[in-house]
Amino acid sequence: MRRAAAGLLVLVATSAWADTASLTKDLGDTDEQRAVDAAAALGKSSDPKALEALVAGLDAGTTPKAAVALCAALGAKKDARAIPVLLQYAHHRAPEVRKAALGALAAINDKRATAALTAALGDSDAEVRAAAARGIADRRDKTAEDRLIKLMEHRDASAAGALAAIATPQLAHRLSEMLGSVPDPILCTALGEMLKRADFGPEPIRVEVVRTLSKVPGVDSTAVLVEYVAATERDKNRPSRLEAQKIVDERSRQ
Repeated sequence: MRRAAAGLLVLVATSAWADTASLTKDLGDTDEQRAVDAAAALGKSSDPKALEALVAGLDAGTTPKAAVALCAALGAKKDARAIPVLLQYAHHRAPEVRKAALGALAAINDKRATAALTAALGDSDAEVRAAAARGIADRRDKTAEDRLIKLMEHRDASAAGALAAIATPQLAHRLSEMLGSVPDPILCTALGEMLKRADFGPEPIRVEVVRTLSKVPGVDSTAVLVEYVAATERDKNRPSRLEAQKIVDERSRQ
């Protein structure tokens, strides 16, 4: 029985090796779709050699479409050994490749990846900046606060969600003081996303955020307040909800 089990394991391992070897070969195929499909399969593979194949494939150079697939596959691995090649591709000439490389880096818990995401907030392409901001939001990286504030000051909407994700009471107060110096829709988005966080607080800070929104005229702030009231339906006596409801009622009568 043990011999049969051992034989089965050898067979499975041999099959996995053969699959990896075949897929590795396909990564360099002139048929772009074949290379893309191989990258996706290697990204899902449990074979340790799959990571080596993906790194080598990206390091060797390929088309932008295949590079995007390779980056995505490496992101699925979440392995710090992929960081050096991903850092190279974070500076690729094609924005879609830079965006994919940053997405992969965002999945890896390493300070080099964090630094790359923060640096990419200054990218010339809006979608790349947005990808960097999403990565920072997912990681709750508070070290990027000043860069995100600067991005918001430059009227870049991608900063709003990331700032909300890393918001502390001090940051909430800082954003409140930016009323009038940044576009209302961006500020409302940041404050609204902040209120959605169950872990954001304490309650007096939520009240401060609601009162800041009350100072912003127009539909953007009203929509955020209405959404907050609806989201806190089960906590009708929460001070910040009562404040938001009062503002919404007053505006509905105007």
